[in-house]
Amino acid sequence: MKGMKETALQGLATGGVAPFGLAIDRETRKYIINEEEAPAICFIFEQVMNGVGYARIIQQLNDMGYRTRNGKLFGKNSIYEILRNEKYKGVFVF
Repeated sequence: MKGMKETALQGLATGGVAPFGLAIDRETRKYIINEEEAPAICFIFEQVMNGVGYARIIQQLNDMGYRTRNGKLFGKNSIYEILRNEKYKGVFVF
């Protein structure tokens, strides 16, 4: 745990899968933007700020051809997890 804590304090990924829209740089182990998924993240946050509901956002994402990391269609839980993840705000939580 001490090693993981030190890694986290340096702002490095501590393991696991990066959130949708982000990737982990293999050399630096820092989070970087995934250029293919980032437009979907921007779209989600823009739509929420404009008052669009989850159902409409999900429909539009799926219609645009976006899929989750597992290759599945987006659902309410997918959107909820993206919106509550603090990494999109620049906050590193360990």
